[in-house]
Order: sequence, then structure tokens, then C-alpha cells
Amino acid sequence: MPRVVAVALAMTTGSLALGCTEDPTYAMRWRIAASSEELDDPSSVPQLRFVEQCAAVGLGELRITTRRLDNTTADISDYRCFRSGFADGGVVTGPPLPPGDYRLEVVGLRRSGQPWPCEDDPTTPEVDACVARAEAEVRVVEGSQPVVEFVLLAAPQCDDGIDNDRDGQVDEKDPACLLDPNNDEDAEAGLTVFQLSASFLANEAVEPSDVGVASLRLEVDGDPLAELSTVELDLAQWPFRLPLLAERLSPGELELVVTALDASGEPLTEGLSEVFPVDAVAGGFVLRQFDFDPELFLEPIVDGFSVLRQFSPYPGAVDSAALESCDLPGEADVERVRVRVRDENEQILDAETLALGIDPITDEGDGWLGFDCQAPGSAGVAAILSSAPLSWGRYTLELEGWREGTRCFANPEPLLLSPVGSGGGQLLTVERVIDEDGRPPEGCAPCSGNSEVCNVGGTQTLVCSDAGLCVPP
Repeated sequence: MPRVVAVALAMTTGSLALGCTEDPTYAMRWRIAASSEELDDPSSVPQLRFVEQCAAVGLGELRITTRRLDNTTADISDYRCFRSGFADGGVVTGPPLPPGDYRLEVVGLRRSGQPWPCEDDPTTPEVDACVARAEAEVRVVEGSQPVVEFVLLAAPQCDDGIDNDRDGQVDEKDPACLLDPNNDEDAEAGLTVFQLSASFLANEAVEPSDVGVASLRLEVDGDPLAELSTVELDLAQWPFRLPLLAERLSPGELELVVTALDASGEPLTEGLSEVFPVDAVAGGFVLRQFDFDPELFLEPIVDGFSVLRQFSPYPGAVDSAALESCDLPGEADVERVRVRVRDENEQILDAETLALGIDPITDEGDGWLGFDCQAPGSAGVAAILSSAPLSWGRYTLELEGWREGTRCFANPEPLLLSPVGSGGGQLLTVERVIDEDGRPPEGCAPCSGNSEVCNVGGTQTLVCSDAGLCVPP
């Protein structure tokens, strides 16, 4: 749904006489506009005469809140969308109220009992009105009953909870709604919609550029459907989603084949296929994830990984100038680093296989490789860990920072590694080890907790917290 503003479409059309013994109140009736254009002329909107008029738009009930002018609530009541008296032009009676002025807030409810979302945005008054919303003011007096009529905007077919075109697919699951959420469900009938996603090396850390994939070629029964550059993929989620595609195809059983290509347009992988039906009237819908696992690549992926490690001086730190160094703010610098790399079978890779280029590096048991931590640019060790070429693969990296024989830093979850490819290296921020009270282990605290100023790290001056951590003031 687009972002919308509320519209007040209420009309006081008259009043009904009351006996002197009846409590004062107001009366209501409502209509349902099929489109926002109809709201400009409410009198042209048909009155409710049949229950199907509510059922056809997925409107179950109306929740009407009656407020005093000081914004306190006088009443909240739910009413069925269709009232039997509406068939004869009747009204529904509101709650008994003391005489006075009131404001009515009307919210239509889906058949599930939930309202349609509505976000007020006064900067965009040109957008459509909110679905099934209205406001009005009414004056309640003794001896008469003012009649208030609301005009409510119906939800679009793609958001009404109904299978309008009776194809077995409702709202966002209907191909027409995928193409345009403000569509009717039978819009673009006959089109086949493709909602596809892709992954590489069965590893969410691996992006297309890491394995040399520049584009994806899509063919249907040998004919070109599309060639999509990988920059068109949505890399913010995994598996990576391809742009939505729609095509009018001949009816029958068809085969979609997707192949990964390199920068010169040559195949890097075998094609992955999906057979799908296309109906002459309803078209088709293909929802499929294509997984380009290592064995699908025509040539094995052989490449190293590259990881820039940085230590976080306090939880949530973002000052990269302080993060990269072994010399952290305060008095508890990282003295030693340990790393451990495992493959998809949980087998640990040794120093010879990894060839990290660090000298000296020692085997510290249980698969851990240790070396002295030095600031970036120092002789022997840099903050970047780069390996020899490996056959991919799925690899994970654990990294710890130690001081005086105590583990002070560790990544809570192993880092999923990716080949360097053309995508560059990965960043690993290694967090402080702290207990449930937020305190570091003995020997790892960088300060004594008396609010003293810590050493300046990067562009920030930090002060010592009660927990013994250097944090922003």
C-alpha cells in the first residue's frame, strides 16, 4: 500500500425525532467507495443494500471511537459492516451520550479483525486516502438524533484478503499483485511472473563478485528471457533476490534455465532448471531459489580469503581508527591473537594449508594458531589476514585477542568466509569478552573505573566506566 493521509468524508444529512424518554445519541450509516476518485463525489457512491457489498471488499466490521472535544474517549464500539436495516435505507444507532459535541473516528477492520495500515503524511496530500477510515463531528442534543453518513474507501483487491479472480492465490501471492500491489488480482491475466532468488557456494557470505559471476542468463525452452547483471540483485538479503520478471508465454509445460556468466558473457556454471506450467488464461507463477553450489561451477573456485580484523574497545564502538590497532584505549592492549579456520566438514585447517604469511606463528592446540598482535604496518604482522588459495567450499573463521594469558576478545559466532574474487576482503569486528554484569575478565580491564580519562583512541576521547571499560563520556 502507498503511504496515505486520512480523509474526512462525513455528512450530516438530517435528524430523526426521538421520544422524550430515550437517551440522546446519534445515528449512522455508511457507504463503500470502490476507488479514491469516487470520494470526490460521495453522493455517487451506492448505498449499502446487500451484505455482499461488504464481503466483496473484505470489510468485516467498523470500530467507531466517540471522543469528546477534549480528546477523552466517550465510547468505543464495533459494528458489523452490513446491518440488516441498511437494505431498506435504515440507520444504526450509536451509544447513549450526554448532550454535547463529539468527534467520531471510524476504522474499518478486515475479516481477521485487524485494521488496514494508515500513516498520516501531511507533506503528501495528493496521495490516496486511507483504506476504510473516516472522521466526523456530531452534536448530540435532547429530542433528536443527528444522522452521520461515512464514505469509506475499499481496499484494493491485492490487500482485501479475498481470492478475487478465483485462481487459488490471494493478495500478495497472486502474480498480478506481485507486479503492482494496487492492482486487481485479474490484472495482466495470462502473464507468467518469475519471482527468483540465487545463492552461491551455499554460503550467505559469498556474493556474486566473490566467485566471478557478472550476470545471470535466463532462458525458457531455449529462448532468451532475460540477462540480468548481478548489480540488479538485491544483496541486502540472502538468498539474493532477482528483479521481478513478467512475460506472456505460450501455454503448456515449459522449462526455465538459469546460468551464471562471467564478465565476458561466458558460462561459469552449469544451468539450473525448473519446469513450470503456463495456463492460456491465468498465465503462470514461478517461485524458485537457484543454488549455485561448488560442484556446478565448470572450473573449481580456487581463491584465498582476506579478512581485516579489528578489536572493539567497548560494546557498540564504531571508531575504526581505534578499532584496527592492537593498542586500544586504556592500559590493556591486545598482546596475542589466535585464529582457527574450519571447512564445511568441521575439519580444522593447519598453518601450512592456510599460509597466512605470519612469522612466527605457533600451534597452540585444538586447532588454534597464535601470533603476536602488532599495530597495522608493523613488521611481520598486519591487521589483514590473507590465506593461500583454497578450494571452495565453505569456511569459517574464529578469532580471539589475548592479554597476559586471558582471553579478552572473541567473535561470538564464527565468521563465514568468502573468496576474495573481485569483491575485496571482509571485515571482522572482534568483541570484548564481558560477563553478565558487563565487566571484562580480570586482566582485560583497560582502566580502573574511577572516571579517569582513557588514552585517546582515534578521534574520540574516552572515559573509564564503573565496569572498567573505556567508553564515550
